[in-house]
Amino acid sequence: MSRHTELIRLFRYFLFALAGGLSRLPFVRPTPINWDGVQFALALGRFDLHAHQPHPPGYILYVLLGRASLSLWADPALALSMLSVLFSAVAAPLIYWLARRVLEDNRASLPAALLWLGSPLALYYGSVGLTYVPEAVSGMVVAVLAWRVRRSLASALAARMGAVLGVAGGGRPTTLLVR
Repeated sequence: MSRHTELIRLFRYFLFALAGGLSRLPFVRPTPINWDGVQFALALGRFDLHAHQPHPPGYILYVLLGRASLSLWADPALALSMLSVLFSAVAAPLIYWLARRVLEDNRASLPAALLWLGSPLALYYGSVGLTYVPEAVSGMVVAVLAWRVRRSLASALAARMGAVLGVAGGGRPTTLLVR
């Protein structure tokens, strides 16, 4: 592969990330959209499962990411919404990469990424402070690693995939049951 071709591919990834993040920004609001959003926002100040801050099972890594984002956005609900925007930006190039690799058809990768960018559910959840888009991205990372393990049978990749699953479970524990 030539250096020119690689630069074009990297530029595409960048454009998908930019579109994934910027397309969600107009829909971001500082008000939590439901009671789960309220519980997550309250948990950024005080993590207490007995008070349902957040609701069980706790989503401890998601709350820690939210606390880290408080350094950029002082409002807890806005900080969590911006996490969803950030993860939406990561999701678009990941979907593009997955479609290119798994389907082995470059013509399928563009529509796959565009479907993510324009999906009403992805737009909605990509702008609110809930765990769904971060969970989707963790699933995509697991899929990328699983694809690489399948192709190379490398035990180090399998160990990374297990680590990503563990982190995904810390962000949203029910992820482990589904994956």
